[in-house]
Amino acid sequence: MATDTNLVINFSFDCYYISSILLWREYTHSSQANWVKARLLFMYKHSLTPDDLPPVKATLLDEILLRQLAEAIGSLFHKTSNGSTLRSLLSSCHWYFKANTYPMTLVIFCYDIKTYWQMMNAIPDILNKLKQFSNAAKIRLFSPLDKGVPWEVAMDELSEDG
Repeated sequence: MATDTNLVINFSFDCYYISSILLWREYTHSSQANWVKARLLFMYKHSLTPDDLPPVKATLLDEILLRQLAEAIGSLFHKTSNGSTLRSLLSSCHWYFKANTYPMTLVIFCYDIKTYWQMMNAIPDILNKLKQFSNAAKIRLFSPLDKGVPWEVAMDELSEDG
């Protein structure tokens, strides 16, 4: 039984190898551009079967788990900012985490320009709090409509001295 399995595996590998050689020979005897395409084909050809590759699209379960992760991070982030001005600033804005992006993103929508400017000044403190949850994170800060400029700051843009 094990011998039959080995034969099937070896046969499929040999067929793949022979077809690859034929394809290579066809491309190398044509123009230079096709030769480059053939090199790229061999560089990116997967040796795994389609069943062993990661899914191309996220499943419903993936989306639910990512949403739960974002909610849990948001809840913990809010709890760690207790007793600070950051908590009162966050309560005067609409904010949420996006966990389905890399790096993790805190999205903040400010309703008035005063809160927007206060939030801009609090960016270093917010990024320091985010270090507790992720090594790489960014903040997207949106101003009220037609007042100010949307702002995006990544954690690696913050200097060590704040």
